[in-house]
Amino acid sequence: MVDVFPGVDPSPLVTLTGPSPPSSARPGEADDTLQRSDAGVDSALLYAKAWSKYTKELLAWVDRRLAMDIECAKSYAKMAESAKNLACQQEFMAFREIYVSAFKNDMEYSQLLLHTAAVLQSNKFTQPLQARKCELDKLRKEVKEQWQREQKRMLDSRHTSLRWRLRPFVPCTALLLPRHRNFTWAVPVFFAASPCPRHSVVDELVCFAVIPIEATPSFRLGW
Repeated sequence: MVDVFPGVDPSPLVTLTGPSPPSSARPGEADDTLQRSDAGVDSALLYAKAWSKYTKELLAWVDRRLAMDIECAKSYAKMAESAKNLACQQEFMAFREIYVSAFKNDMEYSQLLLHTAAVLQSNKFTQPLQARKCELDKLRKEVKEQWQREQKRMLDSRHTSLRWRLRPFVPCTALLLPRHRNFTWAVPVFFAASPCPRHSVVDELVCFAVIPIEATPSFRLGW
């Protein structure tokens, strides 16, 4: 065995491990966990948003790196071509064949780098990932809008149910209100003594009543 690091005990290096092995959980376990949680939909939407941002930054970095590599490869190939032509003109110079071979290798490497960058930009990495990102962004937007509509509908249903549960606590005076405003009725003494107009008292009672007036029986107030 070759001692790569002289004087260093290699025994602690055996404890170093690589990436952790994949989890043995079944694929649908995450979906089941999210469905059982009250904040499952919100958590899934937040994760999808974070994934979209991560993918966007990754694609931006790949585009910048490929642009730099392409520019560098073109410049490198141009320099190698000029040096190769210069070396080919000097037939009796020392190490001429070695230099010409090195310049040819540089040109071939530049062409290989340009080809690899073109493949990455086309159908191998960038375009499929960008298409997948756009598809998931559209799906995430649709799910978010549908979830917001369902939340609003559930909140409205809860408010309606609460209003109907409060029906038995309507003041008794509101049950004695007439069905129509033009119905003749006698004003009691404590209403007549009030400085407020008669119709304002009726309006106030109607506003505080939980059930609509149409559902109350039509009685004539008389004292």
